[in-house]
Amino acid sequence: ILYAAKSTEDKRGSIPTQLEDGRVFAKREGLEVVAEYSDEAASAFKGDRGPGLAEALAHAERIGAALIVQHSDRLARGDGKQARHLSELFFAANRAGIRLRSVQDDSTFDSPILAAVMGERNMEDSRRKGLAVRAGLDRRRKRGLPVGGSLAFGYRYERNELDERLRVIEPIRAEVVRRIVAAHLAGKGYMLIARELREEGSPSPGDAPWTHYRVRTILQNPFIAGLIHDGDGGFIEGRHEAIIDRQT
Repeated sequence: ILYAAKSTEDKRGSIPTQLEDGRVFAKREGLEVVAEYSDEAASAFKGDRGPGLAEALAHAERIGAALIVQHSDRLARGDGKQARHLSELFFAANRAGIRLRSVQDDSTFDSPILAAVMGERNMEDSRRKGLAVRAGLDRRRKRGLPVGGSLAFGYRYERNELDERLRVIEPIRAEVVRRIVAAHLAGKGYMLIARELREEGSPSPGDAPWTHYRVRTILQNPFIAGLIHDGDGGFIEGRHEAIIDRQT
């Protein structure tokens, strides 16, 4: 049984690569692959992966198969409190008659001690990565750049001389944003504004029909006033150009 996992959205095809590595490993070991499972956007540091792992383990137990992963951290990265530690999975697999195998660190599953040590390594690796990511996001915010999130309506992406992807005003859609703000300040409600925009055929987010929700989302987005979230519930000045002035 092959299993692959990615803690976040698999935008770069990590899961297919993991599964292919597992196929090569199985062939080299003279093993027949009978099923493949995976989990995407399922953390092994903050949780116990997803349903894919549970199904893979159940299948392996049912037929007495080995469970192959690219690396032991695909199975568990937890501290044993908020998420399962690798050693927990090692003992559970042993009781169920499942042989755990790994393409990159197969010796991990040779003994309980090795599984425990590698489990600590996997957990610490995830913790350090998390700290590094948070630090990187904080540095980005301090430079006035937004962190994550979809592109705000009224803007488009453009790269500067440093090859940074910046959000710059898209004139036609920005004008729609200004009209929405003006209409709301004039006393019009979300539903009325949305209906007028639909009737006029105004450009919309994702070219989807205007709704009161889309109007409200635009009006409640501080980005259009030149602000970004600071990560602590407040706002800081962004590097992007505002569509409406701060007072408005």
